[in-house]
Amino acid sequence: FFAVKCSFDSSVGELQFSLAPGEHNIFLLQPGEVFMEWKEMSDEEYFSIAVHPEYFEQVLPPSDPVFAQFTEAIKNGRSTRLSSKNMLITPTVSRIMVEINICTMQGQARRLFLEAKLRELLALQYQQLESLNEDAEPFDLKPEEVEKMHQARNFILENMHQPCSLIDLAHEVGTNENYLKKNFKKVFGNTVYGYLHNQKMEKARELILHSDFKISEIARLTGYKHTSHFTSAFKKHFGVLPGKLKP
Repeated sequence: FFAVKCSFDSSVGELQFSLAPGEHNIFLLQPGEVFMEWKEMSDEEYFSIAVHPEYFEQVLPPSDPVFAQFTEAIKNGRSTRLSSKNMLITPTVSRIMVEINICTMQGQARRLFLEAKLRELLALQYQQLESLNEDAEPFDLKPEEVEKMHQARNFILENMHQPCSLIDLAHEVGTNENYLKKNFKKVFGNTVYGYLHNQKMEKARELILHSDFKISEIARLTGYKHTSHFTSAFKKHFGVLPGKLKP
């Protein structure tokens, strides 16, 4: 996903939201104007699927507490988001995105395939939101503490080809290892290594689809010394060998 900031304006209210790399959400937007901003020359992708609100009315349980606020907004014609906190793109969600992108089916077969994938994505988002509600804990970090975690995240992304240890990363942002481990997960919903792994795989997928680099070079650029280790990790993450994605 692109690192994107959006503001939405319509006759029934305004809504502002943003997505950082590796995050996703569902946004319900009434007729109006959407303004989007993103970093120039970014090599990230913004992946979106537009669905009419009537679709959600057909497939969502009318009284389910997980989707209660969302379905209520549909009935009342309000703009909102599914989750107040963006959810992280898991390996399974990434796999489905890849399958949608590389689908070569045509006609009715394509429509049935995409509808199935859309329901699969919705089921995964339901599961994530349900888990967020169950595991919710007080977010007690100060703004400067959150900023440290964002600094750590940025350092990870900028040095993906040569990742450092947790201790070195903690020192880089002026904190200690235990503090980093605990609060990074609070802010980003994943461990440092889990977040790094997901970003490596997304970066690799982009390079495979949109560059002329060989698989061995992509492995090196994403921090793998051995191509076989990279291939194995990619297959486990996406369910397909990296060579199979090459156009």
